Amino acid sequence: MKKYFFLILLNSGLLGCQNVSTLEVSASEIEMASNWSENDQPPTYATCEDSNFNKERACFESLVSESIVFYLASQMGISTAELTEEVILTIQINSEGYFSLLNAQIEDTLQNAIPQLENLLNDAVEQIPQAQPGVKTNVGTFVSTKFELPIRILARK
Repeated sequence: MKKYFFLILLNSGLLGCQNVSTLEVSASEIEMASNWSENDQPPTYATCEDSNFNKERACFESLVSESIVFYLASQMGISTAELTEEVILTIQINSEGYFSLLNAQIEDTLQNAIPQLENLLNDAVEQIPQAQPGVKTNVGTFVSTKFELPIRILARK
């Protein structure tokens, strides 16, 4: 009796594999599903959560900008020249909500006037408080995101 029972289980196990269907998904379909959509949730802070997407985004960008500007103001000394320049920061927020500076577009005049500016910007971005990371809603997982943030540098004698 045990032999027959074992054979039935073995046979159904082998036949069961044939009933599993596989689905082939093209690379373009994967890429399209991975692209950011308006249904996905961007990174945010709990204090910024609002039903209105534009208000939530403005709040998030404001908190990030204020954090960077506050850090720079506390670290930079007295200027020897007058400057009005804009720096474009490319910032990444990883899937755990931590910030890092990917790139800083700094004009030569500003780089010459403040040689340590890129290091200061990197430190400023790294000290931004941890955020709630972006969520890819079609798979329900936290994702890394990046965005550009313009920062205006004003220096007066």
